[in-house]
Amino acid sequence: MRIPLRSAVRALLAHPRLAGQKDVVRLAAVVFLAKAAHRTCRVVITARELGRWLGVSKSTVDHEVLPVLRDAGVIAKIVVKEPGEPAEAFYRVLPLWEARGQTESPFYLQKPQLATLLRFVEGLFAPGWGETCETPPGLLVAQRQRDAARQQRGAATDRLATT
Repeated sequence: MRIPLRSAVRALLAHPRLAGQKDVVRLAAVVFLAKAAHRTCRVVITARELGRWLGVSKSTVDHEVLPVLRDAGVIAKIVVKEPGEPAEAFYRVLPLWEARGQTESPFYLQKPQLATLLRFVEGLFAPGWGETCETPPGLLVAQRQRDAARQQRGAATDRLATT
């Protein structure tokens, strides 16, 4: 299972759409890939929550990450409005969406592979949910919390280097 996951992450990071982008943008693409639903390639996440995953503020996600990913064609924001219901917004991971049915594509991942990738990414740099749920933070987040001398700047680069 390691080979398909490694090739998918490396193909995503080497994708022409992400060439020359900041590390925080590239890390966000990996988070979107890991959190995508298998059949629909959907990710439901807020800018604040994505910022916790990346180690940056909500403002950085709103102004420097999501617009770049949308313009590069890595994600698409989709808003669904049913009559009488509130609008639901989600993101579709386009490389996964485009690879459906193409078994030779590195983005053609099965459901167990995506679940394993999510668990791996969570183990490395998930933000942790300690008050209502006892899910500990990922390895790198816990280490950054212990090492108070280095905060925010470079967080995305540190996390991206481990994937």
